[in-house]
Amino acid sequence: MDAEYDRLESELRRKSNPKRNANIFSILSFWWVGELLAIGNKRPLENDDLFYLLDEDKTQTSTEKLQRTWNEETTSFASNKRKNGHRLLNAIIRAFPYTDYMVIVSTALLAGVCNVLQPVFLSLLLSELMKSSDEEFWWAYIYAAGICLSSFVRAIATHQWNYHAYLMALRWKSATIGIVYKKMEEPSIDRLVNEGNLEEEFKRLEIAEEDRVIGYISWKLYWHYMRAGMRCILAVAVITLLLIVQGSLILPDWWLLHLTSRSHDQQHQIEDLYIYGGLVGGAVSLSIIRAAVFLNALINSSKHLHNSMLSEILKATVLFFDTNPIGRILNRFSRDIGIVDELLPDVFLEAVQIVLFCVGAVVLPSILNPWIILPATPLMMIFIVIGRYFLKTSRDLRRLEGVNRSPVLSHFSDTLMGLVTIRAYKREDAFLKALYRYQDDHNQIWFSILSTTRWLGVRLDMICVSFVTSVVFLAIATQSGSGKSR
Repeated sequence: MDAEYDRLESELRRKSNPKRNANIFSILSFWWVGELLAIGNKRPLENDDLFYLLDEDKTQTSTEKLQRTWNEETTSFASNKRKNGHRLLNAIIRAFPYTDYMVIVSTALLAGVCNVLQPVFLSLLLSELMKSSDEEFWWAYIYAAGICLSSFVRAIATHQWNYHAYLMALRWKSATIGIVYKKMEEPSIDRLVNEGNLEEEFKRLEIAEEDRVIGYISWKLYWHYMRAGMRCILAVAVITLLLIVQGSLILPDWWLLHLTSRSHDQQHQIEDLYIYGGLVGGAVSLSIIRAAVFLNALINSSKHLHNSMLSEILKATVLFFDTNPIGRILNRFSRDIGIVDELLPDVFLEAVQIVLFCVGAVVLPSILNPWIILPATPLMMIFIVIGRYFLKTSRDLRRLEGVNRSPVLSHFSDTLMGLVTIRAYKREDAFLKALYRYQDDHNQIWFSILSTTRWLGVRLDMICVSFVTSVVFLAIATQSGSGKSR
């Protein structure tokens, strides 16, 4: 097992991580991830295509750091230097460089400051546009530039903050798993002292490779997912309800647009305020109904899928359990069903809301200023192209993540069942290295998922910044032109 681990280690070292040699522009824009996305668009991804983890991100490195700080924590408590007890959280925090925490905090603060500056610049811009005189109209361009710059910096800082925060969480998780596994392997008082090499005894039944689907996810699969929890007529009714609710959300903005087209005296009628309040209240009520109906339908779909899986497992033969490790089965019923139960309904609803919101965000300003259609059309096309380019790789990474999670669970289960034998023949180090390998394989995929997701986020935010820039400067140009015509 040691020789196999060293061989795999040497092969992985031949692959470089482009993040190590990336320049500042590549780091901020996640340009270094492009190689992986290019491979994923040519063919289905495999484990060998993933970037090798940097030394500071490896499970063994994180575990050793946490073990050292935990020993210091317990020693400090034993010598009465610490009165508040020894805490695992303190050891975890001190196990990693404080510079990493400073990057997370500084990028979060920068994103927060820009998030506050955006409405400030917008308020100043609106007050400038409402002035009848255009003698100092150049201030409007300064405020517009402030909006665009704050949007740009906020997008970059937010993605850097998310990336480093999730990467730190990945290190924490790996270190915690490693130290728990080491604690589990520690010998007991009645440890057997026999030594030997029983390689043949470690061989188990031949385990079948875990299957995974490749390629696109068809719309038929989403339709079957919804149909699992509701009838066909109800599914169509839910989709219709989504469109109606989105229309109700646009109506308050449309009413404000209608009021601004009136004269100054007509804008202060109390009836208009009642109408606006009714539209807002109706939109909120319909949104709550939409969320309740949609989430309830998807939860019913999850129950149906779980019952179908359980029924098939109960009908399975003994050979199925011999050729599929228990970690793989637990992975399907714990992690995968957990995603379907908890994560997928919220993400599904949020995705539908975002798509409809983007459509409304383009349609409403286009009604106010038809010139916005000119920049919106190519930006929307770029948006779709980038999304489709990303989805090919993203789906493969998610499937690989599900496959590579099973060996970690199986290794824990096998270790617990054979703990006495492992201790008796002093194979703790070999099994610990195997855990490092399985966890690093899983972390490699999570590292790739995290990097590619930030790659997509930066580019989509840049499209949004471009759209905001176009809207702001077109509004100024339109207002300036109308002012001169007066």
